[in-house]
Amino acid sequence: MKRLLLSSICGMSSVGPGLELSWTRSKLCSKLIFYSTSRYPHCQSIRFWKTYCEDEGVRAICQFLEIGKPVLFLELLDNKITSLGCEFISRSLHPLMKPTIQILKLDHNEFGSKGVIELSKSLAINPVLRILSLTYCGIDVKASQALFEILIYTRSALEEVNLSGNMLGGVGVCKVLMGASVAKRGKLQQLQKLPKLPGFLRNQANLRGGWSRWGIEEHGGGG
Repeated sequence: MKRLLLSSICGMSSVGPGLELSWTRSKLCSKLIFYSTSRYPHCQSIRFWKTYCEDEGVRAICQFLEIGKPVLFLELLDNKITSLGCEFISRSLHPLMKPTIQILKLDHNEFGSKGVIELSKSLAINPVLRILSLTYCGIDVKASQALFEILIYTRSALEEVNLSGNMLGGVGVCKVLMGASVAKRGKLQQLQKLPKLPGFLRNQANLRGGWSRWGIEEHGGGG
């Protein structure tokens, strides 16, 4: 089976080649994941939207990933994931686990900087991930070093990072921009919607390609 299309009761759908599983309401995350393990071995995309599966749901998803399933897209939006859930995800995306995830979206989960630090333990040495989205996750300046380390990894395949809706502050944004500016081989193509920077901080970030490329506005504040 390469495609699966069900009604919105379970919120499952299929887009493009391969199988995609998406839940919008179900709270039976663990059972569904383990059921999918045997019934849908070619699952390429897992998307949970506002299911409130929390960390235990994330644990089940990661167990599914760790048995060698060729999942390329993992999207867990607004699921009340904490730093513990980020620890589970980080473990699954470590190079020793031979991860296949190319797109990771964890938007609207308030795991904060502690969660980003957990994610960085694997993402800072992950050569597969292409797109990372962490919008509205309660991230502040304490995560800037972890984000910096993710961005500067020599073998990184990252092309796009979205950090909009987070209060990194001027110092945090500057640190992230410095990481983007030294991204190896210019692989990082887009750093989306960062907060505005005051002039004295903008001058410290040595960016290639101009401010518009990175979604930075030329004027504005933010400490």
